[in-house]
Amino acid sequence: MNAAIKSSKTRFAERLQAVDGHVTTVQSPTAAARAVKTILKDGGAERVAVDACDTLRALDLPKALGSNKIEWILGSADKNELATCDAGITSADFAIADTGTLAFLSGKGLSRSVSLLPPLHIAIVPINALVEDLDTVLAQVLDAGEMPSCLTLVTGPSRTADIEQVLTIGVHGPCALHVILLKN
Repeated sequence: MNAAIKSSKTRFAERLQAVDGHVTTVQSPTAAARAVKTILKDGGAERVAVDACDTLRALDLPKALGSNKIEWILGSADKNELATCDAGITSADFAIADTGTLAFLSGKGLSRSVSLLPPLHIAIVPINALVEDLDTVLAQVLDAGEMPSCLTLVTGPSRTADIEQVLTIGVHGPCALHVILLKN
């Protein structure tokens, strides 16, 4: 791993951990599946929504995790069904080192609800999605030519202090965020 990527990875992890997110770096798809299995077990997740992105299709988590007692729900399911899931697994289009933020572009077959409705969000992100800052994300999106209808930015578990200025976790989204950085 070159020094620039290592520095970005370290900065991303530090920034995300500062807002109570969790980061694990793995070297292979098999290690990513093991990390997911541990996170799901520790979180007591039995109903898991999984997005239909290329990264997750390649991992084939239901097959990789074997006989775990997990009910897998496709990310294309109705939002009411996704809201009953214990965990949601996505990838991300970008991981922003300067802020520890994940960036999700809207697209066919991808549902923002998988990352926003279940109380536990696991994002498996290829290390080549790591960028320095939001300016880089916007430049790459503009260079791609076709603007997405939505760009969602997620930095850590959902938090708000809009009720009597008391910080509350998980009111408007997941209570926990785990990012698995997958070496290419």
